[in-house]
Amino acid sequence: MPTLEQFETNCVSIEKLQKIYSFTVMVETGCYIGESLEHASSYDFILEIYSCDINEDFVDACKKKFQSKSHIKIFNEDSHSFLHRLLPSLDHHDSIFFWLDAHYWKSYIPEYNNIDYPLVKELNIIDQYRKDKNDVIVIDDVYTYIKKSENFKHTHNIPKTGTEFLKKFNYSITNFDSDSGYLLLTR
Repeated sequence: MPTLEQFETNCVSIEKLQKIYSFTVMVETGCYIGESLEHASSYDFILEIYSCDINEDFVDACKKKFQSKSHIKIFNEDSHSFLHRLLPSLDHHDSIFFWLDAHYWKSYIPEYNNIDYPLVKELNIIDQYRKDKNDVIVIDDVYTYIKKSENFKHTHNIPKTGTEFLKKFNYSITNFDSDSGYLLLTR
């Protein structure tokens, strides 16, 4: 699974994005084992980090790993509930860095094979609360949505016609690398 650090290696640095968009908050869906949280916490300009996962073991491990970092908050809930609950409280921020990574590898979590991918709903929720904001959104593992992969369940509601499903959200595709799996959206 690619990480935030790998995104920087393959696409663009978080520092460069922060200089352009001035975000101080990161919101992540899908914390897994906390690699992206760890990388984000190394930046002094990211003052608040929020993450969620539906896997209680992942959440517990990340909470233990980051217990000394009070600016990191991790929640055991699905990404839709998390975003609906969190985003109204962040309305005063003009820009947020979103790392959307809520999906599951069959080999890691076979019991989640029947759960639909949450990306379109996540984008709808972000759009509902943040339509007039200057956010940065990175979709990790975007190839799970646009090309067939043996490792992923494909009964989700996203058309397999590339990035067509993004048009309604009024974001610019700033960087798209289907091989490394990153899609960078900005306004």
